[in-house]
Amino acid sequence: MQIPNSLRARLLISASAVLFVFFGLMGIVLDQSFRRSVEQSVSEKLVIQIYGLLSVAEVEQQQLIMPELLQEPGFNLPGSGLAALVLGSNAEELWRSPSGIDLRIVDDMGIKFQANLSIGEQRFGVTQNDAVPYFFQSYQILWQSGAEVQMPLTFVVVQSKESFQAEVASYRNTLWLLLLGVSIVLLLVQATVIRWGLVPLRYLARDLKQIEDGKQEMLQGAYPREIDGVTRNLNILLSREREQREKYRLTMADLAHSLKTPLAIIRGSINELENQDVVELQLRHNRHSEDDVIGTTAKSSASASIHNTVNDQVSRMSEIIDYQLQRAVAGSSQIIKRAFRVKPIVVNLVSAMEKVYAANSIKFDRLVADEDFLGDERDLTEVLGNLVDNACKYGAYRVSIKLYKIEANQLVIEVNDDGPGIPENQRQAVLNRGQRLDSVAPGQGIGLAIVVEIAARYGGTVSLSAGLNGNGTLVTVMLQG
Repeated sequence: MQIPNSLRARLLISASAVLFVFFGLMGIVLDQSFRRSVEQSVSEKLVIQIYGLLSVAEVEQQQLIMPELLQEPGFNLPGSGLAALVLGSNAEELWRSPSGIDLRIVDDMGIKFQANLSIGEQRFGVTQNDAVPYFFQSYQILWQSGAEVQMPLTFVVVQSKESFQAEVASYRNTLWLLLLGVSIVLLLVQATVIRWGLVPLRYLARDLKQIEDGKQEMLQGAYPREIDGVTRNLNILLSREREQREKYRLTMADLAHSLKTPLAIIRGSINELENQDVVELQLRHNRHSEDDVIGTTAKSSASASIHNTVNDQVSRMSEIIDYQLQRAVAGSSQIIKRAFRVKPIVVNLVSAMEKVYAANSIKFDRLVADEDFLGDERDLTEVLGNLVDNACKYGAYRVSIKLYKIEANQLVIEVNDDGPGIPENQRQAVLNRGQRLDSVAPGQGIGLAIVVEIAARYGGTVSLSAGLNGNGTLVTVMLQG
């Protein structure tokens, strides 16, 4: 049998099964109890009838004498369903009531009435007369007449079971109809209770649909204790999924932003190559053949240099891609630390920026201690790249780069420019992702945000202040290795 794929249906089926078993057992117990109670009542009535017979019985000369008419009308009417008998010591019939004319007493019946019955003992049971069931109550006595004459007698009263069966059947019908009615009512109540009990699940489904539609971010309803743990874990799952999705989004933005500088360098190198071609053409036009050889040699040297630059930047782009993807998979909070020299990174970066911003004629000042730092070399490259790129964008003529250690493994980075600067009341805002104070220079406003995120992973800080000679911007980054 296939189990219904519905919690409500399962609960209703389970409740119905429990009610069926419970009321079935209760009906059987009540029916048997009522049956025993009625039988006990019949037995007590028959005993009373026997006592009535004993009160009117007489024995003379060992002969039983009973009145022609008895006080109980049922004993005087044939077919009344009530009859009385008196048996001797060997189950021989001594007397029978007028109502028992059609009552056939066979040998085994008489024996059943008094077999193993002691003096003063009573017996209640069921017998049959022509396939008609009867209750019987027998009472064994020892009648004493005179000083020495004793006569054992068994008084028996029989009653048809028809009235008993009718009473039991009526009770049984009433009982099962009542139990059926109660079961139906309880099932309806149970269905209502189940529906009410499952309301929080419908609210949960509704809230999840709201989250799916983007109308809310978390499960905010007041849920019962039984499902509070589920909703709490769902909120944790939703929060982690949202954080993961945001991390992937930011990683892609960081990746795109990180590739800007290498691409700009490649573009500058290509422009330089084109300029070299123009110079070569001019040399060939203005000089004789010996000079052509010199120009060609110069071109080859320049081309080789440009080729090396392009290769270096393509390699850096590949490293950046691997680095950002590694952050996305492993988690941005994880740092692979190893000792490396900081000065070569600054030297290579300045060399590249000189080519990118060659048209701006920016002069770079470098004050870099030739020391080791314990961290990820790619993180330092990312931080310096974003800071120096911003300084070149907004600086006028000069960019200063300073790196030094203040403690065993605390690295301080200072990048200074002589640009227009940032008002003091806006310096904190530009550290947020996507925040820009102008729309003239190209960018997306995520460079400083990347620096802040990397510094946070190193337990460091980022601060902004006035730049060279009170002009421009000084960005100070502290990294804890």
